[in-house]
Amino acid sequence: MGYPTTMLQIDTLNPLPRPVPLGALNLVFLFLALSTLFSSNPITGLAAILQLRLLLHFYWRKGLPLFGLLLMLMPWLEISTNILEANFRGISLNEMLHGTGDTAYWMAFAGLCCVHLGFYKEFKKNASQFHPESLRQFALQLSLNRLMLIYAGLFFSTSLVSTIIGGRASVFFQLTTYFNQIASVILVVICLRQAVLKQNPKVYFAFLGAIIILSFYSLFSNWKFVAYAIFIGHGITQVVD
Repeated sequence: MGYPTTMLQIDTLNPLPRPVPLGALNLVFLFLALSTLFSSNPITGLAAILQLRLLLHFYWRKGLPLFGLLLMLMPWLEISTNILEANFRGISLNEMLHGTGDTAYWMAFAGLCCVHLGFYKEFKKNASQFHPESLRQFALQLSLNRLMLIYAGLFFSTSLVSTIIGGRASVFFQLTTYFNQIASVILVVICLRQAVLKQNPKVYFAFLGAIIILSFYSLFSNWKFVAYAIFIGHGITQVVD
């Protein structure tokens, strides 16, 4: 009897708001789950969809910023995109990734589950300390033009270096990878700033449009990170209004 009482006290002391209702998206998840059973990777595909649905349930909460969701969705996107690409090509993960696809996915899947188990406890503990007004004040200190210039500089410089060195493993290749990730974070910050301050000037939309066009060299190219940044940035308006 003591254990359930203790758990109830913990939940009372650190209550989390209810999850954001997904509404019709639940039907989309159901459709995706059923359709993936007939794909080239039914088990891994189903696992990826289930993991995404659970991450949304645990980290997309009313009245809370989406930073926790962002931290969990980024690795999910990294490990799950290969499944989408393999299904699109009509081949298995092992065929696409030289016999290691399934093993690599399940190891990454388990790793993300472990991260969730460790992170969720702290997420619950600190969630109530968020104040939307402090986020607005911080956003006011950021210059949109300066952020866009920094992103553009990173984007074009890493693209140039990648073109020069190709796919060869080297220190420069690793550096371009790191700077690409930094650019992705800056893009999320830009979208967050605009969403929090409710500022959507034409230059901002032109900036996003240019990035999407330049990033869309294939269906599974870097454009998905642009879409992801927009989703995170403008989804936060639900929790600061």
